[in-house]
Amino acid sequence: MIPKIIHLTAKTKRLSAEEKILWKKNQKVLNDWQFKLYDDADNLAIVKQYFPEHLDKYNSISKGVAKADIVRCMYMYVFGGLYADTDYRFLTHIPVELMKTKCVIPAEQWIDGKHPYLGNCIFFSEAKYPFWKAYVNHVFDSLELSNLKENRIIEVTGPGGITDFYMVHRSEYPELVITQKNVFHPLLKAHHLWVKTDMTTVGVHFCFGSWRSKHTLLKYIFKLRQLMQALGLFLR
Repeated sequence: MIPKIIHLTAKTKRLSAEEKILWKKNQKVLNDWQFKLYDDADNLAIVKQYFPEHLDKYNSISKGVAKADIVRCMYMYVFGGLYADTDYRFLTHIPVELMKTKCVIPAEQWIDGKHPYLGNCIFFSEAKYPFWKAYVNHVFDSLELSNLKENRIIEVTGPGGITDFYMVHRSEYPELVITQKNVFHPLLKAHHLWVKTDMTTVGVHFCFGSWRSKHTLLKYIFKLRQLMQALGLFLR
């Protein structure tokens, strides 16, 4: 049984106004879960304690979002539970049948209807599920980590990286569950203010993209959109 612990991470424990709104809304929906927020110092302590063999390379990574991509997988291996980005909104509880599995990684897309492209903004697992340790070790073998460019983050430590690893090694993890797109990644349209949900939809990732570089005007536009999303001013 997957433990009811939600792990979230941010540079500091001072969340933005929009993130705080989503935190409170999610606590109301998942009111029997424990919420744990980790900052950069907490994450460094986890690496030191549980993955000391990777500490030097972890410290050499210049992009904070890449570190967060990696450490969220460490949460799964060490503690188990659920990882969710701070811009994820839960609309309802997680189905019991999924909580009884060993590991769930929701698909963002299905390529040609049969090949999953996995997300890393939400996933959940029992503790010590071997996929996570194998994947963490694989990421640290990457020669790009120390000089990782922003346009390569998704493919190295983000959704592209975890998808590539899964597709190569999926026969080793037959019990790992991949969900359909609309369960955890419903389609977003109209500048992400319209969400195409159905009866299976559990939540939605608003993709704030706060880690991406933006021009000043775009920052204000995105900030307004994020506030509208957090307040629930989106269509379903």
